[in-house]
Amino acid sequence: MSKKEIQDRIYNLLMSEEEITWKSILYNAIKSEEMDPWDIDVSKLSARFLETIKAMKELNLNLPAKLIFASAILLRIKSRKLLKDDINALDQLLTSPETDEFYEELQQEYRAMKYPSQDTGVKLVPRTPQPRRRKVSIFDLVKALDKALEVKHRRPFKPDTFRKVEVPKKKIDISKLIEKVYSKIESMFKETEQVKFSQILPSKKKADVIYTFISLLHLANSRKINIEQLKHFGDITITKARAALEQPTKEKIEI
Repeated sequence: MSKKEIQDRIYNLLMSEEEITWKSILYNAIKSEEMDPWDIDVSKLSARFLETIKAMKELNLNLPAKLIFASAILLRIKSRKLLKDDINALDQLLTSPETDEFYEELQQEYRAMKYPSQDTGVKLVPRTPQPRRRKVSIFDLVKALDKALEVKHRRPFKPDTFRKVEVPKKKIDISKLIEKVYSKIESMFKETEQVKFSQILPSKKKADVIYTFISLLHLANSRKINIEQLKHFGDITITKARAALEQPTKEKIEI
């Protein structure tokens, strides 16, 4: 079905219905696809339903949460191939030990459809379809979706959890720290031509090592000093930069 045909179908729905619901979209899809209401192709019907939802979003129409949730249910049912086996499989799933797993997946599916720009990591893995034991009617599907939506209201979604980020207790003025490190190195250069990184560390605490190393990198990048490490995880040797050797007078560091 072309994009224009889908849009025309939406306009027809808007003109004929006071409110577009998931049921009206399903019934309209049955009519437009000329399906037998007593023997529907759930896979094809789901595809048409999702095409309509996508087109509605492109037209900037406001989508009710229930409409998006119904889309997620159809997509999840389709991926599990439940209705290819028997409509009762969905009823069994809603009351089986797998219920929690189903709704966990459904919650992810709902978020993926509501926030398409966010990567949720959800991947649909089609299950191997089993032989159909009986025909599935549109009334069976509507009843199953009604039941699933009812369960959804009884099982509120878990709130999104965000990783807590600890705010540093003590703020560091990196500019002052760089000046302090450089001043210490210059002072040691008066007695020796080479200084070791381990010699300028205030302590072996992780924070001191990291901040001193950052200061050292900045000074080297500013060509105030030269640094060299002969082996991995070995001590770093600090020497005067060529510019510093040619100009012994102390100059202010540009941060």
